[in-house]
Amino acid sequence: MNRSKLHLVFLAMASTAAAQNPAGQITGLVTDPSGAAVPGAAVEVVHIETGSRWQAATSTAGYYTVTLLPPGGYSVTARHQGFKSVSRSGITLVVAQTARIDFALEVGGVTETIAVRAEAPLLESQSAALGQIVESRVINDLPLNGRNYLALARLSAGVAEPRRGDVGSLGGSFVANGVRAQLNNYNLDGADNNTRIVDIQNRSHEVIQPSVDAVQEFKVETSNYSAEYGYSAGAVVNATIKSGTNGFHGSVFEFVRNNHFDARNFFQRPSDRQAILQRNQFGGTAGGRIARDKLFFFSSWERTVENRGLTITTTVPTEALRRGDFTGERPIFDPATTRANPAGAA
Repeated sequence: MNRSKLHLVFLAMASTAAAQNPAGQITGLVTDPSGAAVPGAAVEVVHIETGSRWQAATSTAGYYTVTLLPPGGYSVTARHQGFKSVSRSGITLVVAQTARIDFALEVGGVTETIAVRAEAPLLESQSAALGQIVESRVINDLPLNGRNYLALARLSAGVAEPRRGDVGSLGGSFVANGVRAQLNNYNLDGADNNTRIVDIQNRSHEVIQPSVDAVQEFKVETSNYSAEYGYSAGAVVNATIKSGTNGFHGSVFEFVRNNHFDARNFFQRPSDRQAILQRNQFGGTAGGRIARDKLFFFSSWERTVENRGLTITTTVPTEALRRGDFTGERPIFDPATTRANPAGAA
């Protein structure tokens, strides 16, 4: 069995906007030293890895919101005439997150800047959704039989294994809050990734199942998720593919399984040849820039090659049995000795 999959993504980002979903957003309140709102303050959000910039201004109530932000590291700067500029860095935005970053401006010149390094708050107060983020490091470091990132979704609260015999179980399906696996909603970079009917070849509920090394992170939401995910009664899975950055990066991998590492079939005789198993999963990723701070690329390629043998152990009748002569034959189970006859009917 040979199976290959190739993902090639070109991502263009202008200095004012970036269209990539599932998007996160940064919001907050800008105040003066007395705690009063500062309307009309300029807020600039910078994506560290790509240098992309978003501009916003506070409302009359002092609030600002910047949407359509891809996951990654950010710095946010707030400035207004008559106040010192305040810049906050070290902010990491995860998939589908709404991070609140507030600013308290101090009186001074605009040319003066106060630099603050602070992470986004762990408690997401802007949303009531319940879920779990699985980051790239966890996806790459934890062992995955079959290398399907959805297997890690089963570590989330309220998620369980599918029922025995579920055709989609090998494709990573799971049951959330007791709802059938067919009612989960899968999104890849904001696009609908549901097959609506199980893919017979891959036994998956996803149209595209990306390589583990290509997934940046994903979020499993099991309750109180936004009305925009109105398709499902089960969980919502938002996955995002890695993108290119100003720096070049990539990876190469190969995972091997073969019969040299496997135990023999319990029913095989010592003289029998062990069943063949040769399974190789290999590939790599590469990303970088085409035009600095403007145009980026990311590609992922993976192939699976498998050669598998199957050992079948059975019992055939002797020549005497074929003629209808059962003389001297013992049953497979002898009540007199209360043990199974290892020789069977032979």
